[in-house]
Amino acid sequence: ARNRGIMAAASAADPSLVLGEYLVFVDTDDLLEPTYLEKAVWFLATNPRFGMVGAWSTGFGHKTFLWARGFEDGDTNLKTNMITISTVMRTQLYQQVGGLDDTLRYGMEDWDLWMRLANNGHWGYTIPEYLFWYHVSPPGKWPMIDNRILFDRFITNQTKKYPQAYSKGVPKIARTKAAPYEPTPPPGRNINAIGLCHIISHCYSSYCIIIYPYYVGLLSNLLHRCRPRILALVPWLAVGGSDQFNFNFLSRLGLHGGWEVTIVTDKDEGNPWLPQFLRITPDIFIMPKFLRSTDYPRFIVYLIESRSPDIVLVSNSERAYGLLPYLRSHAPSPVYVDYVHMEDPDWKSGGYARYSVGYKSWLDRSIFASRHVQEYVIGLGHDANKTATVMIGVDADKYVRDGKVRQAFREKLGIKESTLLIVCVARMEHQKQPHKFVEVLKKIHDAGLPFLAVYIGTGYLYQETVNRVKALRLESKIRLLGSLPNEEVSKYFSAGDIFFLPSKLEGISLAMYEAMSMGLAVVSSRVGGQPELIQKNMGFLVTPETPTEVDEYVDILTTLIHDPEYAREIGMRARRHIISNHHLDQTVQQLKVEFCKAAHVHSVSASLYGSQMSRDNSLEMATLSLEYQRLCDQVIAQWLHQQELKNAPKVQQQPAVSPSPAGPTPGTASPSPPVLDTSSSDAALGAMMLRNVSQQGLHNLRVVSDVLKEKQTYDPNMRLTLLTQEKQNRRHRPKTIIKDFNFNSFFRVGNDNIRDWVESHPYMYPQQENVAWLKNVFIAPGKSATIFDANRSFVIQVGEKTMYTPPPSHTPQCKVVAIRKLVSVVQMYNVYGHFLSEQLPRLALVADRIQDDTAIKILIPDLETARSVFTQILNITADRLVTYKVSEPTESCTTYFVKDMYMVSSTPTGHPSSELYDSMRRDLFSSLPNTIFAHHHDHPATTRTIVFLRRDSNANERRITNEEELLAKIRDTFPSYDLIVLHRDNIAYIASMMWRAGLVVGMTGHNLAPVVFARPGTPLVEIMPENPWVHGWGVWTALGLDHWFVPVMGYQHASKDITVPVDMVVQTMTAALEAHATTTT
Repeated sequence: ARNRGIMAAASAADPSLVLGEYLVFVDTDDLLEPTYLEKAVWFLATNPRFGMVGAWSTGFGHKTFLWARGFEDGDTNLKTNMITISTVMRTQLYQQVGGLDDTLRYGMEDWDLWMRLANNGHWGYTIPEYLFWYHVSPPGKWPMIDNRILFDRFITNQTKKYPQAYSKGVPKIARTKAAPYEPTPPPGRNINAIGLCHIISHCYSSYCIIIYPYYVGLLSNLLHRCRPRILALVPWLAVGGSDQFNFNFLSRLGLHGGWEVTIVTDKDEGNPWLPQFLRITPDIFIMPKFLRSTDYPRFIVYLIESRSPDIVLVSNSERAYGLLPYLRSHAPSPVYVDYVHMEDPDWKSGGYARYSVGYKSWLDRSIFASRHVQEYVIGLGHDANKTATVMIGVDADKYVRDGKVRQAFREKLGIKESTLLIVCVARMEHQKQPHKFVEVLKKIHDAGLPFLAVYIGTGYLYQETVNRVKALRLESKIRLLGSLPNEEVSKYFSAGDIFFLPSKLEGISLAMYEAMSMGLAVVSSRVGGQPELIQKNMGFLVTPETPTEVDEYVDILTTLIHDPEYAREIGMRARRHIISNHHLDQTVQQLKVEFCKAAHVHSVSASLYGSQMSRDNSLEMATLSLEYQRLCDQVIAQWLHQQELKNAPKVQQQPAVSPSPAGPTPGTASPSPPVLDTSSSDAALGAMMLRNVSQQGLHNLRVVSDVLKEKQTYDPNMRLTLLTQEKQNRRHRPKTIIKDFNFNSFFRVGNDNIRDWVESHPYMYPQQENVAWLKNVFIAPGKSATIFDANRSFVIQVGEKTMYTPPPSHTPQCKVVAIRKLVSVVQMYNVYGHFLSEQLPRLALVADRIQDDTAIKILIPDLETARSVFTQILNITADRLVTYKVSEPTESCTTYFVKDMYMVSSTPTGHPSSELYDSMRRDLFSSLPNTIFAHHHDHPATTRTIVFLRRDSNANERRITNEEELLAKIRDTFPSYDLIVLHRDNIAYIASMMWRAGLVVGMTGHNLAPVVFARPGTPLVEIMPENPWVHGWGVWTALGLDHWFVPVMGYQHASKDITVPVDMVVQTMTAALEAHATTTT
């Protein structure tokens, strides 16, 4: 109020007439943000030690300003009023101190009230958000403020009126944090539904007293619903790809799609993008600013009841996942969906992807930014039927290069058009590898190449990165810009030429979408789903955390800097791809479709939630989740403090690596000279090269783990053919006649790194098929086909699997044998089953060359089966075969020196390629004339042959004790079928029988490997003890076999003797034959 008349009208003369639990004063020329009163009331309801709560304010009118002051200024308020007029207070306190002083006729009545409350031991809190708009009047309106004499007189009078406050200061009250294991309260109940608003107009202003009803922790505020609404639970509103996606998607829904949007965050990290999100909706709640963490759950329930959202979307919020049981139990009405950008195996065993799996029962649908992540979570045990992939899109109409902006911005940066501008947009954290960004550009700078780089983003590594750039004296080449508004980022994209983001972990960087849309050439990492976006000739991807990672980035950027036209061409291809396939409008439509699917799931599952038991249990689950987060926040805060205390990192010059000495290392014995096969001059050359390599030390050879990187980085002249880019294929769980069979109990959690035995599982390692042509290389005797030359050793790796090994120390002692042309199919595990299912199919990669050039020899493992396959089945003469034998130093050994070698790519055990098997059948089997595969054209489901693949009689594991009983039962049950019992007999005969088989049955193990000769669609009945090895499943799936299995309970994979359930085996065979007869018909 401004004078006695207003006070009287507001019943301030008799404060007891004021109703309600809370009240606030609002001049009618001031404005309140729509969420202010909710936040204020919730703060007071959950913080009983405080009597008042205000907010930061924005001045407008005669002048404009931002006012980030208030109760936290403490005793400063004794001399200057820092508190805004529209402060919400408890009505009880207002009544206790007698309301406003009606003798103050020229202003200051609100300041006087705050001091009177302080004098009586009451104080408030200022919500650190701009929630109040204060209209600034011209000078002269308030004499008490504008007249210095009146002002000083007022202050003198205040010290007399409120001696407690002016002698001891205002009360010092601090917000309390949640105590360890503080119980999470349930949603409250409305106990007073009275609301009152007086609008009083008199003299200089209009004034409103709002009295809010009191609720036990829950304000009933049912808003009118006229449009669909989404409630997004996110961690923060900061710079980052997921945050930008949230902004783009919610902006499309709220500003263009007719949806109402509510946003809730659970972290207070500065939220620099809050102004951008406020353009979408004012309904934003940064909970840490006004709530204690234990009140988060019931506040969100309040919002759900108040706003009635159709969709509750969880996006990268760890707390939100932990609160899902509470929310679904107490607010089961909306559809609950999460959106996951990436997996992070190094953070909580999978990051948000793992949370999505862990809380799958509380979600109606999980949506993923890439197929890679979707397959990852299914592999962890997510319900495949509740998952979907919707790749994040970008507004290609907005993100388009502006020529004028480009010219102006490059002038501002002080660079010529010919100088390439490298742009990076990412948070500064370990995942994004800002140190590698600097390291790569340091090498380019040292090479004297012209460029300028900008890094947009902040994070806990920001200061460390600043220090590193300064220490390397790269300030003129690398500019760290911190967080920028999205509009400013777009200007840098317009001015830029290359987008460079060397992340070691990523879903798909949204900044990459934007850069592609604006025509930048993208250079980033081959991680997550990024290969799904960056297709051939549209950018460059490098596998992170390899010895050659930095050099690969350097080579790519060097090429683009030398050839700007090539960079522009790559950028334009990328933009066309974005326009055609990844426009934001397409993404929004796809998400709406997934929301509808989620709603269908919700309609049939909503009744599962909301029981009293569920509500009671959810309280403890929320308590434990919040306690876990409290401890995490505490540890992280301590770690960040330690980071701040660290001294600036010192850049140490790395000593130059001196070349290896010509002779042996001092103190070591000289290696024995290699034995020379004098029948060949090539052998003499090989012996001389091997001697030189041995003297320098085999251990000093550069390790090559990936031939693709080798070509890109070190050996651009190496001939390399990429035959097919394998996706992450899936191996299917076998069929069984047992209804509701518990696969998790039978196969054990963790077997083959699988946590939940769902319908199908992704292979751990995708495969890139290729053939490399190598010159003057050695093949040494080791555990695998050890391949090396004068400079490098090919220790090929696929994922965590090493497919070739370094040369053993006794290599120089071996006899050197020269071979002009050779193809090797040898890799780890040179045994019967692995040869048939993994090594033989690789020959299909060079089948045409083997058939056209008879001078090419083939390196095969020292197995009779291998020799027989090539000579009896593939009709390759024995003189073309070179036997590889694993040998120890004490044995006679041979090292092959090969002038021209075809090195085919490797596949880890259990990870075959269906395309490779198709090629094997097409290019090796069916294309060879006069072989067993040229006959028997009938479909396997119509043939009358059953093949039983028997275990070795001398096998140490899984011998069938009742085999004769089983065979007799098969003959009796299938009298019209020929039963063929095969062992490791003549391989040509085995292959012939497999080619004509209508069904194959046998105990699990290497004895089943001949199924590689079976036709696609052939039923395979595999007898399996508990928790078996499942490598074969990938093979059976890739071969296209119809896989059934018979579980044998009570036995393990290593059991020596096993008694099988004969009736179940026969019943499974019957079901398999009937199913395939129906399929064929």
